[in-house]
Amino acid sequence: MKLETTQQYIQELGRAQGRYAQMLEIFGAFRASAEHVAADNYPIKGIALTNVSPTEFTVNFLEKTVRFTFSYDHTALRGVVAVTAAPAPDGEPTGPNWSFQFNGQGEVGDIEPRANEGAYNVRVDTDAAEIVLGALQLVLVGRIEAARVGS
Repeated sequence: MKLETTQQYIQELGRAQGRYAQMLEIFGAFRASAEHVAADNYPIKGIALTNVSPTEFTVNFLEKTVRFTFSYDHTALRGVVAVTAAPAPDGEPTGPNWSFQFNGQGEVGDIEPRANEGAYNVRVDTDAAEIVLGALQLVLVGRIEAARVGS
């Protein structure tokens, strides 16, 4: 194994840090775009969005909670959002997890795009809202296991 110089490591890790920061910023834009589903004037009342950390937020509705958690796939150069149905009060899981990936422009990979309208973009308010509302609906009707999506 050939070792690189300290300067090369610093440069490569600095670039990785920059890519991570860019993707985290896009995730932040996704969270901000999704926040309007919890606004007082939104057509559906009772949705609550809670910021947990810079890499995680939850959405609650009708005693169901969906967690959105950001990570970064350094190999694929994509942001990854894990969507998790939070456990029921008795601790039993409410369904498997699913995830989706987005690129540096916020464009989402495979996630059941709307017919004839193209792929989702997490930076677009309506797209972020549809992703969040779709996740809530899947949890409410117990079909989150049918929503497995890839990149």
